[in-house]
Amino acid sequence: MTLFYWTGGQLVKADTNIGNVAAGSNLSAVAVNPVTNKIYVANRISNDVTVITPAPTNAIPLNTTVTPVANNTVNTSTPTFTLTATSTYSPFAPPPQNIYFQVDTLINPFLRAAEQSRTATTLTADATTPPLQPGIHILYFFATDGSEATSINPLRPVEEKFNEGNDNLAPDSSPIIGGINAYVFLVATATPTPTPTPTPTPMPTPTPTPGGNICTPTTTVTEGDLFPGGIVSFGVMGGPGSVTVDHVNAGTGLQSLTVVGVPTNAVVNIPPFAPGTTAPVVVTFTAINPALAIDFTLRAASTFHAANIRVRCGIVTPTPTPPHG
Repeated sequence: MTLFYWTGGQLVKADTNIGNVAAGSNLSAVAVNPVTNKIYVANRISNDVTVITPAPTNAIPLNTTVTPVANNTVNTSTPTFTLTATSTYSPFAPPPQNIYFQVDTLINPFLRAAEQSRTATTLTADATTPPLQPGIHILYFFATDGSEATSINPLRPVEEKFNEGNDNLAPDSSPIIGGINAYVFLVATATPTPTPTPTPTPMPTPTPTPGGNICTPTTTVTEGDLFPGGIVSFGVMGGPGSVTVDHVNAGTGLQSLTVVGVPTNAVVNIPPFAPGTTAPVVVTFTAINPALAIDFTLRAASTFHAANIRVRCGIVTPTPTPPHG
C-alpha cells in the first residue's frame, strides 16, 4: 500500500514525496483500511469523505493457496498447513520449484515448506510452523519457479558507455517470485483431556478351590411338606465336604433334591440323577470363606415323602498338604 501524509491542505505520497492526490479542501482527518486497501479523507468544509482507491495490479501467474483448517483454528503450537503453488504462465509455464513461508513477519528469513507432490504446473508442500503462542497469527507464503535465479540484472555498464567505469552501471532489477499471500489463523489453548473417573470394580465372589478346605457337617432332618411324612424314608449321612441322601424305601424313589433358599458361605453342587433313583446321591459343598460358618438346607422328596435336611459346620479345617518327596 502507498502511504500518504497531509501537508498544506494536500495529501502527499509519503514514499516518493511527489504526486499530490486531490482530496477536497480543508482536510480534517485521514483513515486507512488495511483490509480494503483504501484511504478515507474527511473534508470539513464540504462535509463529505474522499475515498482513495489504489490502481489495480495485474495478477501474478505464479500463485500459492493454503488449505484452510476448520474454523481457521488449530489446537497445537506447531501447526502444519498444506500449501499448493500453481503456475499459469503462457505459453510456457516453468514448474514451481519451492514454496516458502514465515509467520507474523515479512522481515525474518522465510522457511522452505516440505514438498509432498508435484505436477508439471503445480507443487504441494507442507509448512510446519515454529512453536507459537496462543492467539491470532498470520502465515505468509509464496512460491518460486527458478526465474528468481536468472531475472536479476547484474551490475553491468550501460552498453554505450561500457568502458566508462562504475558510474555508468545499469540499475538492478528485482528477482521475480510468486505472489505473496497471507492466511490468518488462531492458535487455541489446548483443552486438557479429562482424566476418566475410574469405575469401581465390584469384588468378585471368591470361587472356592475344591479340596482346599473341607468341612464335615452336622445334619438335622425334619419332616417335609408331603403326607404321610418323610423322615423314615430317607437316609442322610454327612462326610468331608459332602452330604449323602439315600431314599431307603423302594417306592417311587428319589424324585427331587434341591437347595432351599440361599446357602450361607457355601457353594453347593447337586449332581444330576435320574428321578426315581434308589441309589444314594452325594451332594458336595465348599466353603467360600474358611473363616466363616456354613449353613444351608436341602429338600429331598419322593412322590409321597419329603424331608428337610439342614447342613451346618463351623470354621473350615484346612486340608493337610502331604510333604513333597
